[in-house]
Amino acid sequence: MHAVKVYTSAKINAIKAYPGVPETLLKIHMAGLKIGAVTNASQKHATERLIHIQADDFFDCLVTPDNAGMKKPDPAMFLHAASLLKIQPHQICAVGDNLVNDIRPAKEAGMCTIHAEYGNRLPPEYSEGIVPDFSISSFPGILQILGL
Repeated sequence: MHAVKVYTSAKINAIKAYPGVPETLLKIHMAGLKIGAVTNASQKHATERLIHIQADDFFDCLVTPDNAGMKKPDPAMFLHAASLLKIQPHQICAVGDNLVNDIRPAKEAGMCTIHAEYGNRLPPEYSEGIVPDFSISSFPGILQILGL
């Protein structure tokens, strides 16, 4: 059990935010826009990660399998986030690095989608036909899309 704790701690300590993420989240937050996260990580691990990169204060909701009772790529996870945020899905821009687990289900939920190209890379055969509304090569690119 001690080895698991050491491994988990080391894994969390190795997490680094992509360049510009904290500053961009702050700008979005200061603009009065709500921010949510949808992840397949456990509530505990997702919260620990957000705290570690000092981003936890920016999020209005955190949807995980623990509190949603489902996992991505189920579009219902994204609809659950919209419900918690009290925002209609068509008024939400979902940002994700995985075309299959993030972009497709967010589109199916009726959200605008922004593909973070700098993240998870899938072989083309897995993501064929999945077209995001926007793509960004770095996280701050979201600001222009949001008009900030």
